[in-house]
Amino acid sequence: MAASTIAISALAVSATSAGVSAYGSYASAKAQNEANERYQQRGAEATAQAVQVGTQQVQAQAQLQKAKRLNESHMLVSRLRVAAGEMGVGMGGSYGALVRQADYDTEMNRRIIDRNAEMQIARIRSGGTAQLAQLAGGLRQNPILAAFASGLQGAAAGLQIGTGVQSLFPAGAAAGASEKLAAGLLPTESAWTAGIGIA
Repeated sequence: MAASTIAISALAVSATSAGVSAYGSYASAKAQNEANERYQQRGAEATAQAVQVGTQQVQAQAQLQKAKRLNESHMLVSRLRVAAGEMGVGMGGSYGALVRQADYDTEMNRRIIDRNAEMQIARIRSGGTAQLAQLAGGLRQNPILAAFASGLQGAAAGLQIGTGVQSLFPAGAAAGASEKLAAGLLPTESAWTAGIGIA
């Protein structure tokens, strides 16, 4: 009967170890997933804000450059008109061609500035998208699978403990101990407890 008690105790240790390990792994995986989600959300918000600010800065810079080029064109056309007026000629001929060239250059500069701004904004958005993808690719654990795997490991550890305890008290040794106790070769429980003051 003592051997079966040891076997039942070994199974109880195994089950307890499995349960504790499984619960610990489940709780840990769930907490890690929640922390990852908070990190991803904050990262996504920061990335979206950075993309928005970067886009606004590029657009503002493009508007400033276009205004500067338009102002330069107006100043050039004004100088041409003054020069043509001083010479007593109209804005046709060579002066007209210079004015048309200044208008063409201004329009080309505007298109180049717009295209450069579009490419910079696309690069900013692409970087933001890559960063969001990197955030979304964070490690996620399945709490159920983590609990199951850890439970198996805990059960194995518990069985090893139980097997070790059983090897200390083999079935024949329990029977021999009962015979020795009956023969008075082993101290009784009252003899063990009397020495420590328990009646």
